[in-house]
Amino acid sequence: MPGVPAAIHPVAGAGFRRRRFLDASQPARELAWSRRLLALLLAQTGSTTRLCEWIASGPVGLELVHQAWRDAPPPALQGIAGQGPTLERVTTIHAHGEAMMDNLVFVPGEGLGDDLLEGLRAGTIPVGHLVDRGFTRRSPMPTGAERDAFLDLLWARFGLAEPEAARAYILEISGGPRLLIAEAYRHGMLRDPA
Repeated sequence: MPGVPAAIHPVAGAGFRRRRFLDASQPARELAWSRRLLALLLAQTGSTTRLCEWIASGPVGLELVHQAWRDAPPPALQGIAGQGPTLERVTTIHAHGEAMMDNLVFVPGEGLGDDLLEGLRAGTIPVGHLVDRGFTRRSPMPTGAERDAFLDLLWARFGLAEPEAARAYILEISGGPRLLIAEAYRHGMLRDPA
Protein backbone atom coordinates (compact mmCIF):
# COMPACT_ATOMS: atom_id res chain seq x y z
CA MET A 1 0.00 0.00 0.00
CA PRO A 2 1.63 3.29 -1.04
CA GLY A 3 2.67 5.59 1.78
CA VAL A 4 2.33 2.95 4.51
CA PRO A 5 5.44 1.32 6.01
CA ALA A 6 5.63 -2.41 5.26
CA ALA A 7 5.41 -3.26 8.98
CA ILE A 8 2.02 -1.55 9.40
CA HIS A 9 -1.23 -2.76 7.88
CA PRO A 10 -4.19 -0.46 8.59
CA VAL A 11 -7.72 -1.82 8.62
CA ALA A 12 -10.13 0.40 6.73
CA GLY A 13 -12.47 2.15 9.14
CA ALA A 14 -11.24 0.24 12.18
CA GLY A 15 -9.54 3.18 13.89
CA PHE A 16 -6.49 1.16 14.94
CA ARG A 17 -3.30 -0.01 13.32
CA ARG A 18 -1.82 -3.44 12.84
CA ARG A 19 1.93 -4.01 13.16
CA ARG A 20 4.10 -7.11 13.14
CA PHE A 21 4.78 -8.54 16.57
CA LEU A 22 8.51 -8.82 15.96
CA ASP A 23 10.19 -5.74 14.52
CA ALA A 24 13.85 -6.13 13.60
CA SER A 25 14.29 -2.36 13.93
CA GLN A 26 13.62 -2.56 17.70
CA PRO A 27 16.63 -2.16 19.97
CA ALA A 28 18.19 -5.56 20.73
CA ARG A 29 16.99 -5.60 24.34
CA GLU A 30 13.37 -4.86 23.34
CA LEU A 31 13.49 -7.47 20.58
CA ALA A 32 14.81 -10.07 23.05
CA TRP A 33 11.95 -9.23 25.44
CA SER A 34 9.45 -9.45 22.56
CA ARG A 35 10.73 -12.93 21.69
CA ARG A 36 10.38 -14.09 25.33
CA LEU A 37 6.82 -12.77 25.55
CA LEU A 38 5.97 -14.38 22.21
CA ALA A 39 7.23 -17.76 23.44
CA LEU A 40 4.92 -17.43 26.47
CA LEU A 41 1.92 -16.44 24.32
CA LEU A 42 2.45 -19.33 21.92
CA ALA A 43 2.84 -21.85 24.75
CA GLN A 44 -0.07 -20.81 26.96
CA THR A 45 -3.26 -22.87 26.80
CA GLY A 46 -5.65 -20.59 28.65
CA SER A 47 -7.73 -17.70 27.43
CA THR A 48 -5.72 -15.41 25.17
CA THR A 49 -8.53 -12.88 25.47
CA ARG A 50 -7.97 -12.70 29.22
CA LEU A 51 -4.23 -12.11 28.64
CA CYS A 52 -5.10 -9.33 26.20
CA GLU A 53 -7.29 -7.72 28.87
CA TRP A 54 -4.47 -7.88 31.39
CA ILE A 55 -1.95 -6.37 28.97
CA ALA A 56 -4.47 -3.66 28.00
CA SER A 57 -5.22 -3.00 31.71
CA GLY A 58 -8.94 -3.36 31.05
CA PRO A 59 -11.50 -4.42 28.49
CA VAL A 60 -10.42 -4.91 24.90
CA GLY A 61 -12.28 -4.18 21.70
CA LEU A 62 -13.47 -6.89 19.35
CA GLU A 63 -13.63 -5.95 15.67
CA LEU A 64 -15.78 -8.44 13.78
CA VAL A 65 -14.13 -8.27 10.37
CA HIS A 66 -16.17 -11.03 8.72
CA GLN A 67 -18.63 -13.68 9.80
CA ALA A 68 -20.58 -15.96 7.51
CA TRP A 69 -21.87 -19.50 7.20
CA ARG A 70 -20.17 -21.66 4.59
CA ASP A 71 -21.48 -24.89 3.09
CA ALA A 72 -18.33 -26.60 4.35
CA PRO A 73 -14.88 -25.70 5.69
CA PRO A 74 -12.20 -24.98 3.09
CA PRO A 75 -11.11 -28.23 1.37
CA ALA A 76 -7.63 -28.09 2.92
CA LEU A 77 -9.18 -28.23 6.42
CA GLN A 78 -11.89 -30.85 5.91
CA GLY A 79 -9.61 -33.62 7.18
CA ILE A 80 -9.60 -31.93 10.60
CA ALA A 81 -12.83 -29.92 10.59
CA GLY A 82 -15.07 -32.45 8.86
CA GLN A 83 -17.73 -31.42 6.41
CA GLY A 84 -21.06 -29.67 6.59
CA PRO A 85 -22.17 -26.13 7.42
CA THR A 86 -19.41 -24.17 9.12
CA LEU A 87 -19.30 -20.69 10.59
CA GLU A 88 -16.26 -18.70 9.48
CA ARG A 89 -15.42 -15.90 11.90
CA VAL A 90 -12.63 -13.35 11.41
CA THR A 91 -11.88 -10.94 14.26
CA THR A 92 -9.28 -8.58 15.65
CA ILE A 93 -8.81 -7.94 19.35
CA HIS A 94 -7.49 -4.42 19.89
CA ALA A 95 -6.81 -1.82 22.56
CA HIS A 96 -5.27 1.65 22.74
CA GLY A 97 -5.32 2.10 18.97
CA GLU A 98 -3.35 -1.10 18.24
CA ALA A 99 -4.31 -4.55 17.00
CA MET A 100 -3.28 -7.10 19.63
CA MET A 101 -4.20 -10.21 17.70
CA ASP A 102 -5.97 -11.34 14.55
CA ASN A 103 -8.10 -14.48 14.60
CA LEU A 104 -9.70 -16.86 12.15
CA VAL A 105 -12.11 -19.44 13.55
CA PHE A 106 -14.09 -22.21 11.88
CA VAL A 107 -16.99 -23.55 13.95
CA PRO A 108 -18.98 -26.58 12.80
CA GLY A 109 -22.71 -25.93 12.54
CA GLU A 110 -23.70 -29.10 14.36
CA GLY A 111 -23.33 -29.61 18.09
CA LEU A 112 -23.50 -25.95 19.06
CA GLY A 113 -25.45 -25.11 22.18
CA ASP A 114 -28.03 -22.34 21.86
CA ASP A 115 -26.03 -19.95 24.09
CA LEU A 116 -22.82 -20.47 22.08
CA LEU A 117 -24.67 -20.10 18.78
CA GLU A 118 -26.39 -16.90 19.95
CA GLY A 119 -23.08 -15.47 21.20
CA LEU A 120 -21.42 -16.21 17.88
CA ARG A 121 -24.30 -14.71 15.91
CA ALA A 122 -24.12 -11.49 17.94
CA GLY A 123 -20.45 -11.12 17.01
CA THR A 124 -19.69 -9.00 20.08
CA ILE A 125 -17.94 -11.49 22.36
CA PRO A 126 -14.53 -13.13 21.77
CA VAL A 127 -14.72 -16.89 21.28
CA GLY A 128 -12.62 -17.35 24.43
CA HIS A 129 -15.33 -15.77 26.56
CA LEU A 130 -18.01 -17.89 24.92
CA VAL A 131 -16.28 -21.22 25.46
CA ASP A 132 -15.03 -20.43 28.98
CA ARG A 133 -18.43 -21.62 30.18
CA GLY A 134 -17.57 -25.32 29.78
CA PHE A 135 -14.66 -27.73 29.81
CA THR A 136 -12.39 -27.30 26.82
CA ARG A 137 -9.24 -28.95 25.55
CA ARG A 138 -6.77 -27.24 23.22
CA SER A 139 -4.52 -29.26 20.93
CA PRO A 140 -1.95 -27.71 18.61
CA MET A 141 -2.76 -28.29 14.96
CA PRO A 142 -0.01 -30.57 13.65
CA THR A 143 2.62 -28.89 11.52
CA GLY A 144 2.03 -29.63 7.87
CA ALA A 145 -0.04 -28.75 4.84
CA GLU A 146 -3.33 -28.29 6.73
CA ARG A 147 -1.78 -25.94 9.29
CA ASP A 148 0.02 -23.98 6.57
CA ALA A 149 -3.20 -23.69 4.55
CA PHE A 150 -5.06 -22.48 7.64
CA LEU A 151 -2.48 -19.78 8.37
CA ASP A 152 -2.50 -18.80 4.68
CA LEU A 153 -6.24 -18.08 5.06
CA LEU A 154 -5.43 -15.83 8.03
CA TRP A 155 -2.74 -13.98 6.06
CA ALA A 156 -5.14 -13.57 3.13
CA ARG A 157 -7.54 -11.72 5.46
CA PHE A 158 -5.04 -9.49 7.25
CA GLY A 159 -1.74 -9.43 5.40
CA LEU A 160 1.46 -9.14 7.43
CA ALA A 161 2.26 -12.84 7.34
CA GLU A 162 4.35 -13.61 10.40
CA PRO A 163 4.27 -17.39 10.99
CA GLU A 164 6.66 -17.16 13.95
CA ALA A 165 4.05 -15.04 15.80
CA ALA A 166 1.08 -17.28 15.00
CA ARG A 167 -0.43 -20.52 16.12
CA ALA A 168 -3.21 -22.82 14.98
CA TYR A 169 -5.05 -25.19 17.24
CA ILE A 170 -8.13 -27.31 17.73
CA LEU A 171 -10.43 -26.38 20.60
CA GLU A 172 -12.70 -29.19 21.70
CA ILE A 173 -15.69 -28.33 23.84
CA SER A 174 -16.87 -31.15 26.10
CA GLY A 175 -19.99 -32.65 24.57
CA GLY A 176 -19.82 -30.16 21.72
CA PRO A 177 -17.99 -29.16 18.58
CA ARG A 178 -14.34 -28.89 17.58
CA LEU A 179 -13.36 -25.34 16.67
CA LEU A 180 -10.35 -24.60 14.47
CA ILE A 181 -8.60 -21.43 15.60
CA ALA A 182 -5.70 -19.53 14.05
CA GLU A 183 -4.23 -16.59 15.99
CA ALA A 184 -1.60 -14.08 14.94
CA TYR A 185 -0.13 -11.95 17.71
CA ARG A 186 0.47 -8.33 16.81
CA HIS A 187 2.62 -5.51 18.20
CA GLY A 188 -0.22 -4.24 20.40
CA MET A 189 0.51 -7.20 22.71
CA LEU A 190 3.79 -5.53 23.66
CA ARG A 191 2.13 -2.72 25.57
CA ASP A 192 3.40 -2.29 29.11
CA PRO A 193 0.39 -3.13 31.35
CA ALA A 194 1.66 -0.86 34.13
